[in-house]
Amino acid sequence: MDGRELARDSPSCPVLVPLGFVSPKGEKEADLVFEYRPLRMGESTGRLVLQSSDLASFYYILNLKATTSKPEKSLHFCTTLGSTHTITTKIMNYARQKTDYLLQTDCADFQTDKTISVPSASPGGSEVSVEVTYVPCQLGEARATLQLSSPLGGEYSIPLIGLALPPKPQGPFLIRPGSTISIPFTNIFPQAVALRCTLGHPAFTVKAPDTVRAKKTATITVSFKGGGPVCTKMVVSCLGGAGVPWVYYLRGLSSAKVP
Repeated sequence: MDGRELARDSPSCPVLVPLGFVSPKGEKEADLVFEYRPLRMGESTGRLVLQSSDLASFYYILNLKATTSKPEKSLHFCTTLGSTHTITTKIMNYARQKTDYLLQTDCADFQTDKTISVPSASPGGSEVSVEVTYVPCQLGEARATLQLSSPLGGEYSIPLIGLALPPKPQGPFLIRPGSTISIPFTNIFPQAVALRCTLGHPAFTVKAPDTVRAKKTATITVSFKGGGPVCTKMVVSCLGGAGVPWVYYLRGLSSAKVP
């Protein structure tokens, strides 16, 4: 039985080898399993040394080539306009030193931190949590890619797929005779929009700002003259916002007392 020690030419070489192995007695050949774990694309060379007290040293030149890594598992989001959907996923970090990952997406509907700081990884790698929030501003499907890059940890890509559904109706909002209520409305679109509010019953009146700036919240005031009980709906449309309607159900009460 020959005890053999293994060494790499450089400790920074991304090749993991066992500290030693024993070849079976009488066998001419023995299998040595080592792992190549690159963190950056490109080609490089290394040298593997097998040292034996009985058989001297064996030298092997390693020609190493790292190609683009495969994308991580896709993340699927689904929510309504005006709402959000957040998913936390994980990647494996193999950097042996503390490092920062830069995060970038190619679609504004998907939001993440700009950077993530992670400690040095354990020998087998350490999990890193990544939080992605889908904030749609248009109906239908949106696709994007989240890129994570670090000079020490390498690069990762995560496909993102989001589905935005029409806004859900809200309410009913209860209004006493001669009273008003305030309903917040958020402009989810990346540009300012003009509001158009339509009521289904003459006992109600509405006051709203002419325009709402991008990503800002405005207040819509609804008044009820009286003569209830009366049920109706208010439809809010954003001119310049893909024509998507927001529906609010209103209930005018028959007395000043809210049940």
